[in-house]
Amino acid sequence: MKPIYVLVAAAASLSAASAQQVRASAPTRDAATHEQLLAQRQELQRQAEEKAATVAASPVTLEKDPSKVNKPTGLIGRSEVLSYNGYATLVPKRAIIHLPGSLGSRLGLGKGDKIQGWQEFYLSNRGWISTVEVTPKQAEGKEPLSEETLKTMGESSSIIVATYQGEPISVLPVQAAQTEGATSNPESK
Repeated sequence: MKPIYVLVAAAASLSAASAQQVRASAPTRDAATHEQLLAQRQELQRQAEEKAATVAASPVTLEKDPSKVNKPTGLIGRSEVLSYNGYATLVPKRAIIHLPGSLGSRLGLGKGDKIQGWQEFYLSNRGWISTVEVTPKQAEGKEPLSEETLKTMGESSSIIVATYQGEPISVLPVQAAQTEGATSNPESK
């Protein structure tokens, strides 16, 4: 039994010696004082406030900002082109409120077409272009086009361009909520 006892004693003395070596090789540090902890906390708080200020000041960008989705680029991208006989003019998109099928070939810019201003182009092409003067509320889609205008559009064989004070203007579709509100107004019954 003596050899086993010797082995156990030797193992115990070795583990005690290795533990002392580990303790001796580990660096010792002083405990942080209250002032040091307070300064460290204030620095972390200042950094957090700076980060929050830059986040709050940066503009918010949506993944699908409605004003930027499918936004046409350039003047031609925002316009319709009417052309005939080597000349062309630009009108805003949605300014053409009636386009007969027989005149569909007059849309688009042809190779070598010269661009003219609206007034000049309209004066030389009054035979196949008509205009309808609209109000600002009609252009914004807040009021529908008049019955007379709709009747004229149905019977016309010309391209009809919406104008405001003689210049082409886009006409937005009538907003459904306002037309429903106008027809189902309980005070009018």
